Amino acid sequence: MRFLRVGLFGVILASVLLPRTVAAAAHRVAVVEASSSKVPRGELAGLRADVEEIVRSLGAEVVPLAEANAVAGGDCNQPECMIALHRATGATHVLRVESVFKKGAFTLQLQMWDAAAGRTLSSDGKSCDICTLPDLHVALRDRVGALCSRVFEAEEAAPAPPPVLVPPAPPAALDVTAPAPAPAPASSTGKRIGQVGGLALAAVGVAAAVYGGYLLHLDGQVACAAGETTHCTQHHATAARGTGFLAGGIGTALVGGFLFYSFTW
Repeated sequence: MRFLRVGLFGVILASVLLPRTVAAAAHRVAVVEASSSKVPRGELAGLRADVEEIVRSLGAEVVPLAEANAVAGGDCNQPECMIALHRATGATHVLRVESVFKKGAFTLQLQMWDAAAGRTLSSDGKSCDICTLPDLHVALRDRVGALCSRVFEAEEAAPAPPPVLVPPAPPAALDVTAPAPAPAPASSTGKRIGQVGGLALAAVGVAAAVYGGYLLHLDGQVACAAGETTHCTQHHATAARGTGFLAGGIGTALVGGFLFYSFTW
């Protein structure tokens, strides 16, 4: 049971700290003090501590002072210096602080830079003619918090770049020299019907011609009348019919042969 409680506590702790860890990785700020800053010597470290505390409270990571000074060598107010800080320390932003306190009056000038691009993102500041050193601390914390929040929120709200749309490839040009599709072959059913019809007509014609020839051969021969067995006096008269069947049969056979030939070749 105790093991389950410890595990549950670990899950809850991770869910709270993980978002802050991820946010810290997103922003790494190098704090640079301007060479024109003029405050009592004992206040400089306290003012820097105020700045670092506010930056960390917003979920950002602060570049250690020694790393920043090793690159900047003091003041850093040129794009080349910002880019060098980015490459050497991994800083995503550079916060340049200029503070002046003299005779009960102070002036604050703050600049936030994009370290990778070497360009100014935003600025802030405040001045007071009758103020004390504690007022300077309060004003510095307030303006640093406002400047960093404004820059971080603007970056998080910036829309992602639109996707690059690739136009579709143009349709391939038609090849006008391509051969035309071959015509569909003629139906073999009509051809077969023509051949069969031609053969049938030829067969009928041949049969008619044979029958006509037989009638011509029979013409003039003796034929017995009904009831006669001897001395038959009648003769067949089939010449006319034989001639008609012979001529018609020959014509029909010729037409059938022509049809068969036409549908075969």
